[in-house]
Amino acid sequence: MKLKKLTILLLILVLGVALPLTGCTVTIEGGGGGGGDKKDPTDNTKATVDETVNAKATVDAFIKALKEMNAEALLKLVAKSAGPDEGESIEFGEEGSDETKALKDAFKQLKFTYKSGEVAKDANETTLSYEAEAVNAMLFAMAFLAGQDVSNLPTTKSDVEIKLVKEDGNWKILNVEDVVAAAYGMADMPGAFD
Repeated sequence: MKLKKLTILLLILVLGVALPLTGCTVTIEGGGGGGGDKKDPTDNTKATVDETVNAKATVDAFIKALKEMNAEALLKLVAKSAGPDEGESIEFGEEGSDETKALKDAFKQLKFTYKSGEVAKDANETTLSYEAEAVNAMLFAMAFLAGQDVSNLPTTKSDVEIKLVKEDGNWKILNVEDVVAAAYGMADMPGAFD
């Protein structure tokens, strides 16, 4: 009987430590000390978690827009200081062209997986770590020019630190070049997209 209680206590302890480290939260209702539903006014954990979720959503939306080659959506997710100058635009090529179709096929393999990072209380800037899995642009170009199928090219993995800044209440990507380089499988080539 004591062994069973000890096992349960250890399991609770392990979960209580491991879940927050993986981004999960554990809420124990009514804790037994009286005042069960009272919230500590200094507890900003939920606000911090919400801001981290919002920052991650910006990264997810940016990657989705990149995969869809949606320049208008991309521009809405880029910090003013990192975006194109007034009058400039982002172009991916002629819609419906063989090059555009091939690039969309290669982008189907693009994945950004969140690794770590969170928004600090009242922060206006943050950095989130991701692992990018993408087809290398050089490999893509060689395969495309050789007339090969580009939809199943091998991918490379790289780590990328994505810097975000809060503008007008929304998170925006600050280091676009680094994110795009990782999305093109070229994160190991600094300045490739400057």
